[in-house]
Amino acid sequence: MLTIDRNDIQGNILEGYTFPHVLHLFASFNDAARGRQVLSELRSLVTSATPWDAKHRPSSAINLGLSAAGFRALNLSEPRIARGFPAAFSQGMHARASKLGDDPARFEAPWHEPERIHLWLWIHATSERELEHLHARIQQQLSG
Repeated sequence: MLTIDRNDIQGNILEGYTFPHVLHLFASFNDAARGRQVLSELRSLVTSATPWDAKHRPSSAINLGLSAAGFRALNLSEPRIARGFPAAFSQGMHARASKLGDDPARFEAPWHEPERIHLWLWIHATSERELEHLHARIQQQLSG
C-alpha cells in the first residue's frame, strides 16, 4: 500500500479550503537565482495537506504554483519541462482556452501575457484583517 506524506503536499491539492477570503498574487522572476531564493523563502509559509479539525483549524492557508514560464525563468530546460509535465501545462490556459470552452477575449490581466506569470500565490484567510496581515508579511519577506 502506498503511503503519502501529507507534510510534503500542499493543502489545496488534496482538499479545498472554505475560507471566506482569498487573495491571488502573481509574480515574475527577473533573475533565476533570485527566483530560487524567493521559493526558498516562501517554503516555510506554504500550508501542507496535514489534516486539521474544527478545533485546530488555522486562520489562514498559503499555497503556491509555478507556471511553465516560471520553470523556464528558473532555467529549467525545455526537455526537462516536457518530460515532467503534460503538454497542456506548457501551453497554458490562454493558448488552450478554445479547447476548454473558454473565450480568451474574456480573460483578465495577467492572463493575456502568460509568459509573464511565473509564480502564483493564493492566500486564504478567515478575515480581511488576516488576509491583509499575510499580504504585508509576504511583501516584507520578499522585498527587493
